[in-house]
Amino acid sequence: MAHSAQILFREKTHGGVQKMVRTSDDFFPDLAGPQGHRWHIHSNAFVSLVAQGLGHVPDFDMTMSRHAWAGFHGCLRAFSGAPVFLTDRHGEHDLLLIDQLTAPLKRGPARRAVVQPRDRSAGAVLSSCALGLAARNLSAAESPWGILKVGLPVPYAAGALIGLWNVKQGDLPTTAVDVLTARDIAEAMHDSRAEPSPGPGERDQSPDLAVVSLYTQVRHPRASGTSHSCPPST
Repeated sequence: MAHSAQILFREKTHGGVQKMVRTSDDFFPDLAGPQGHRWHIHSNAFVSLVAQGLGHVPDFDMTMSRHAWAGFHGCLRAFSGAPVFLTDRHGEHDLLLIDQLTAPLKRGPARRAVVQPRDRSAGAVLSSCALGLAARNLSAAESPWGILKVGLPVPYAAGALIGLWNVKQGDLPTTAVDVLTARDIAEAMHDSRAEPSPGPGERDQSPDLAVVSLYTQVRHPRASGTSHSCPPST
């Protein structure tokens, strides 16, 4: 939407004031199936790297709380410093999903606000995604990987958030596999001691903390859960 050079560079930060730039391509080729939703997450995450590199606050676009893929999209918004806009029809909100994105305010526990970084920073794609291959290869149907890993430091809690999404393209139910390593954790925390990720074809020698496998169904992801540690038994 806002990816032209005229917009990206015209809105470049001046006087220390950050501008918000929408990183969504705002195009869904297939709303009914999983393809468009996975591509929306994938492209948003990588375009936001460009926006952050230019000093902008990435805006991941509006979303809906009562939608079959609401959880898939909603959790990505927690990794942005931009406002979260819901386009639900009046009175048609999923309060459970909204509660997951918000928390009570200290100065008024009766009120809630979106949980976001204080400095309006945004999550960044971890460099181990697709082992340094081209960004589009991560979501390719023939890719052995397919998990998008996004890290967001939380310095005041001495930790970090890491989000995982199955972005693998394909008409059939897909399983995406990857490894979460100590280097990923250090990179998400912006730890200066983190070593560079290996290049294409190189093996990561850092300790493996977890092998992640996300299984995604094609239909009714909300009812059955968008991701599972293993394929459902039914």
